[in-house]
Amino acid sequence: MDTIEIEGICGPTPVDFIEPNITGSDYIFQNDPLFDPLNVYDFFGRGATVNSFSECFYYVNLGFSPDKVTIFDYLIPTIFTLAIGLFGFLLYKWNFKTKLIDLFSTIKKIDFKKYKNNRITPKILFSIFLIWSLIQYYFLFRYVSSKALRIPSFIDEYNVISSSYLFFTQLDFNAGGYLGGNYTVQLTSGPLSALGGVIGWSLTESFNFSRVSNFIWLFLLQFTLAFFIGKNFNLDKKFLFLTSGLFLILIPWWQGGLYSLGEIPSTILFVSAVFLFSKYRKTSIILFSLGIFYAKILTFLPFIAFYIVIAIYERNLKNIVSDIIVFLIPISFWLILVSLKYENGSLIDYLFNQFNFITQHKASGINNTDYSFYENFINTLNDSEFSGWNIYEKIRLILLPLAFIFLIFRNRVKIDKYFGFISIPIISSTLSIYFWFWLLNSTKWIRHTQHFTVLMIFSLVYILNSNAIRNKFDLILINTILFLLIDNNKEMILFFVFISFLIITILDKSYIKSAAKVILVFFIALDIILVNENIVVFENLYQTYMNCEITILSEDCRITYLGR
Repeated sequence: MDTIEIEGICGPTPVDFIEPNITGSDYIFQNDPLFDPLNVYDFFGRGATVNSFSECFYYVNLGFSPDKVTIFDYLIPTIFTLAIGLFGFLLYKWNFKTKLIDLFSTIKKIDFKKYKNNRITPKILFSIFLIWSLIQYYFLFRYVSSKALRIPSFIDEYNVISSSYLFFTQLDFNAGGYLGGNYTVQLTSGPLSALGGVIGWSLTESFNFSRVSNFIWLFLLQFTLAFFIGKNFNLDKKFLFLTSGLFLILIPWWQGGLYSLGEIPSTILFVSAVFLFSKYRKTSIILFSLGIFYAKILTFLPFIAFYIVIAIYERNLKNIVSDIIVFLIPISFWLILVSLKYENGSLIDYLFNQFNFITQHKASGINNTDYSFYENFINTLNDSEFSGWNIYEKIRLILLPLAFIFLIFRNRVKIDKYFGFISIPIISSTLSIYFWFWLLNSTKWIRHTQHFTVLMIFSLVYILNSNAIRNKFDLILINTILFLLIDNNKEMILFFVFISFLIITILDKSYIKSAAKVILVFFIALDIILVNENIVVFENLYQTYMNCEITILSEDCRITYLGR
């Protein structure tokens, strides 16, 4: 196997490494205390925990890897498909359709109005909401804390925490000379993406705690904007509160938010700006600009796709000029700082360097011209991170955005009537980043999909919470899309979808919207409640490194963090 591929799994090859010569089944590898134990698997699902580079080298050469697609990845979907087919056949044989229709007819004949005087009072409803909120957020905090303690060191986390800490304390933007100095274009996540992490670091000087505090920041950011949207469009504030934190963990590779990376916060700002555009245009434009220049510049792509559709629809030059002026306000402050502090030339040099960095980056896809389009597409799938995804990730990140676009297009008239002209702009934004990722992006880093998955998730939250959609089919489709993003108890997804379908189908129209929301929150919360995690030792959240106590920007701090 290629040395680069082995080192990508096992880490750098030790200087004194000698390839192991295994002569029998009784060979014992010597543990290396400096090597982080790693679980690897082969195609048949056999697993091994390797405790040294030598042992890792041996198993990887045999075809083992941490993200190996196993026979079970093929068998489980096949078994599910056969089971559904068999279940459908049995229902057909038992004349289930006729019996179900009779049952629905019986239930619908129930006169719920006679129970009007026995309604649950608002005080009881609030008590239920309060108790459920405490339970849900306790388990959510425990789940997030456990994840924060288990995820490995990641150089991008160090870069964004250190640079953002200096930004908020000194207006510098620097992760160290090794990356290019102050305001280097190689820092791709802006300071807004790490505001919570910076606060956590300032309080404890602990990377573990900064991860949890950054999740809290993402929750507060989402809920604050959602509350503002809800107030202006008469949405249920309780539902927005419950979903603002809970649905963050539906985002594929959501731990990028714990690492303080910019994809999730930039898209939260983007989604909020989209829904506020019709009522608070200038505020919306500011949010777009902040998300792009202070969180993740890649958000510029869906913004351009959104705004082009708006400009064509309005055909108003005065609005375009006004929007450009407002859009440039946040970046003007950034460019002033660049002109004062940039270490690699003038402001013009910075702009040219930024342009070259974006266009020449391997993720851009602009320079993939060595082969035909088809050959480039196949090669990037085989050589990129995509090859290590499991089948579940591949299916949902390909199909769910298309189902979302179908839902928006199908209900575009009602959505536009409720929120203003946003349906086609949402579709164009989603398609722009979706096609860029699948057709051009040569790295296929899963975190780049967050630009369309976060847009999908929180758009569905707002749409479900409005009166724009009341059709049973659409409600079932929304719940199904969101259930399929569940990452822990995948074997229960079909059960969740079936229960959702059954309840929504049975209930009268006046109850189905509330039922869809209750089912959604309950089952997604249940997913994290059922996770069998080890008890979080909260003292570990405050773990610090002596080399980072003086300054986070020291080389000793960075080396200690990466080698922890």
